[in-house]
Amino acid sequence: MPITRRQLIPSSLEAEALIRTDLAAAIGETIDKAVFYGTGDEAPRGLSRLDGINVVRPATPGKPTYDELVEMESVIAAANADTPEMAYVLSSRAWGWLKTAQKFKGTNGVPIWEPGDTVNGYRAETTNQIEPNDIFFGNFSDLIIGLWGGLEITVDTATNSASGGIRVIAFQDCDFLVRRPESFCLAC
Repeated sequence: MPITRRQLIPSSLEAEALIRTDLAAAIGETIDKAVFYGTGDEAPRGLSRLDGINVVRPATPGKPTYDELVEMESVIAAANADTPEMAYVLSSRAWGWLKTAQKFKGTNGVPIWEPGDTVNGYRAETTNQIEPNDIFFGNFSDLIIGLWGGLEITVDTATNSASGGIRVIAFQDCDFLVRRPESFCLAC
């Protein structure tokens, strides 16, 4: 994360707090992205690359019908992996679609996305860490994120030295364990 010379001049606690907040957000976003799409090389293997996860392919990727969302729930239930605490996680683009798509054709316009941020009674969360056409559904209690070691912070004074700035680099070691891959489904 680059920090300019001007940002370094004021020695206020507010400036430091802002930098800490930005750094924490960047680390969180990186871990979030890896949870879903990690390759298993530099980042841990994410849900989308996990063997045994259920997959449903909507007729129109990113614009599932209510029936296709219920199919996601059904494949998990068929594997005896369903719980009332399951949740949907989807992109803001899919969220927009679900807010306008009707549950049933020819009805009074009741959308798939329900009041209280639910879909078919399950909690639903949006994040821009999810690819636009993907929707994840599952028991996220079966996803364990392990963090070990302390947060390492390195200050690079060389890269931006010509302008008097610095670059802050953070390292956080983590890994994921999915107790039951069949308790997740990806619509893509």
